[in-house]
Amino acid sequence: MAVTAATVLAWTGFFVHNVADLPGQTILSPESLAPTLIWLAALALWLLPRTRAVGA
Repeated sequence: MAVTAATVLAWTGFFVHNVADLPGQTILSPESLAPTLIWLAALALWLLPRTRAVGA
């Protein structure tokens, strides 16, 4: 649970930073979408016991 909460908090900071610094930024903009997909994949890998080392 703590890793999930930390991931969400870190992603929120990343997204707020992008919105503040890049005009017209949305969640579907490439600058936000690509890192978001990578973060989601890493979190999903970490949540599964077999792939936890890969996700970490």
